[in-house]
Amino acid sequence: MNFSGSTTSLKKALLLFISLNLAYNTFAQSRDSTKHVLNFTGAASVTNNGFSFIPSFSLGKPAAIFNFNVNGGKRLSFEPEFRFALEGAKPWSFIFIWRYKLVNAEKFKLTIGTHLPALNFKTVPVVKNGAAQDLIQVQRFFPVLELAPNYLISKNISIGAFYLYGHSRK
Repeated sequence: MNFSGSTTSLKKALLLFISLNLAYNTFAQSRDSTKHVLNFTGAASVTNNGFSFIPSFSLGKPAAIFNFNVNGGKRLSFEPEFRFALEGAKPWSFIFIWRYKLVNAEKFKLTIGTHLPALNFKTVPVVKNGAAQDLIQVQRFFPVLELAPNYLISKNISIGAFYLYGHSRK
């Protein structure tokens, strides 16, 4: 039997494996756990009217709102928000907010963000097989972009604006 062709292939594969393994072990570093901190916070609130800062998205009924914040660095954060109607625990809206502090100076801050995705739920009546029933319809909003400049006037006073742009995709 002639193994010369397969031996060459085997040698090449072995050489590639050793080279990659050496490079991986040579440049591997352990992370100092004291320098990298992942902050996770959450809050829950109950409201009697399901208010939203966008009036057409207000529920108008008692609701529960759950806010979370995951911040692994000084600039980027992930801030999902889950809203539910208290009646039947039906979803009201889910917003997955990503924010980046573009400018983080002592007096001036500029944050940009996007909602990937923003989902708004509403109950719609439908007739199926002659029977009326309620279905939950979802509206997707993409792109949703936000811009929030803020200027610190003094220790306890600041002035800012919040611009939000969104487009519905049904």
